[in-house]
Amino acid sequence: MNKVIDLTNILKPFLGKDLWVALDNSQKKVIASGKNIKEVVEKAKSISKEKPVLMRTKQEYSTYIPSS
Repeated sequence: MNKVIDLTNILKPFLGKDLWVALDNSQKKVIASGKNIKEVVEKAKSISKEKPVLMRTKQEYSTYIPSS
């Protein structure tokens, strides 16, 4: 069974800005953000060799479940 991770505080600065974000593998830290996936992946690769978890910011996430 997967552990539930509360992303509320982590994503709060990005909400409503229509951005893509890259989270580290622990999904506890945003390592990159940008307007498109390509930009975010390039930034994330320059910061970490791990494969990031990518997601798009929305206004709220009450029913959103990310997967990697």
